[in-house]
Amino acid sequence: MGEYRWYLCHQLFWSYAFDLFLSLWKPIPLWPFYLGYSGGILNGIPSKFSSLPLIVMFVLSTGMGFSIGISLFHRYVQASPMSKYFQEYSILWRRILVYAIIFILLLCGICIPIAYNIEDAKIVRASIESQNVDMKVIFERESSITGYDPALNGNESAIFCLILILILIIVILCLIILYFNFLRILSKNKSNLSAATFKLQRILFKALYLQMVFTLILLIFPILSTFILIMYGIKWSSKFSICVLMLTSIHAIADFAVMTFFVKPYRIFIISLTKKILTKIGFKFKVTTVTPLVISTTGSSTPAIEHFIRNERNNMNL
Repeated sequence: MGEYRWYLCHQLFWSYAFDLFLSLWKPIPLWPFYLGYSGGILNGIPSKFSSLPLIVMFVLSTGMGFSIGISLFHRYVQASPMSKYFQEYSILWRRILVYAIIFILLLCGICIPIAYNIEDAKIVRASIESQNVDMKVIFERESSITGYDPALNGNESAIFCLILILILIIVILCLIILYFNFLRILSKNKSNLSAATFKLQRILFKALYLQMVFTLILLIFPILSTFILIMYGIKWSSKFSICVLMLTSIHAIADFAVMTFFVKPYRIFIISLTKKILTKIGFKFKVTTVTPLVISTTGSSTPAIEHFIRNERNNMNL
């Protein structure tokens, strides 16, 4: 596993943070406006901080996507250990520096336009209420309402939403292309890898492939569908978003299950940690001890000893 375990931990951190925050926030869109409010514990947040959860959500989304991307890239590089680029990639401090710069640039590219287009909550409220007087009751009841009014920024918020949809579609296409390209690289460099390394690469890539599939099914497709419904002003987009929220909330569980099943060191660590926790709260586990044997050189005792050893091995394998 080597340093790849840190990529897995990095992936799990962002995945768990994203799903946890999404479950706590529970954003509910208000059709047909580019607005939403919290259905969770952030429901009572003051209106002056109402846009903060939106920015945090985009930061966590960027972090999760970035963690999956660098994990996939790491597997790519590991599949070509004889290449010159692999030697450059092995310099840890340079790799971390490049990753940090890319991550900061991604955050700036996503969060700066959001912060730039956020209008004062009072101005947005006045504009929305002028379009629909019924919204006054909702604004008074839900202080966590956040979002945009395209009428205030020349439809820039709508254009930004469309750009996000296009980015998600491009990400889907890139994942498909990268999957087949990795198989090509792995087959090409099979002669440069030992049998054990090649087998490990295939197992880890299967795990990464399933993680990407779950990301597509449980995150990208549902969120993409919600964006499209809101863009076209579909009336039942609010109800659909609640179903999407329930679907996305199980992403971390699916991610954890894949890693536990495919990555043996991680599975052993989880089992060991679980046993330690259960032991502290009173549970007891049977510990199998193997008694050292002194094997006699006499021919009469050898069959009995071999039979005993076979029984012990069978018991340990159960």
